[in-house]
Amino acid sequence: RDSKQFNTDNLYKAIPQEERMNFVNALNQRKDFLKPFCMTMMFAGLRTGEALALRWENIDFDNKIIRVRNGLTVIPKMDNKGKVISRTTVIGDTKTSCSVRDVPIPDILIDVLQDWKKTQWVKTQLGKVDFLAPNAVVFCNDDGQVRTYSGTRRIYDRFAKKYGFNGKIHFHTLRHTYSTMLFENNENPKVIQALLGHKSVKTTLVVY
Repeated sequence: RDSKQFNTDNLYKAIPQEERMNFVNALNQRKDFLKPFCMTMMFAGLRTGEALALRWENIDFDNKIIRVRNGLTVIPKMDNKGKVISRTTVIGDTKTSCSVRDVPIPDILIDVLQDWKKTQWVKTQLGKVDFLAPNAVVFCNDDGQVRTYSGTRRIYDRFAKKYGFNGKIHFHTLRHTYSTMLFENNENPKVIQALLGHKSVKTTLVVY
């Protein structure tokens, strides 16, 4: 699998400044959820599970805020011998209580999410699923159900391979890029800690 070739050192690196526009331009070639999904992690600093659990009611377009309230939870089903036979992905609580937060978002992300909302509106008119209901998942599957982490990663891996980002840019890299851009703009580390949903500022400074 392509993701096995990923250099784990890059998990804790941001996208270099000279590569960021190349990455965004590659995303601009996509017509599906992947562009707004990746941009949400890159420009709002959401964890992958937080982005996949995001509902429309969590996005305040008027005040330009994303309210992080949930994350993905994987529930295993076991047989009578204790062996996992299946896993179900559901929306649950955030990683920690500190992860519950309101994140201001820039105009570039507002525009991308508004465009995605228009796409979902068209799909709603053509089908039986209301993709724009307040509790609807923003980056759901075509049947309106929440996407799994593994399924989303496979879609991303194919995109990364096609555009030469394979082994260089991972989901985690997008979140690190968000924090790095804040540091580049001399934001206060305590503010960055709050925006990332970290319990300790030490995590923000050491890891990010």
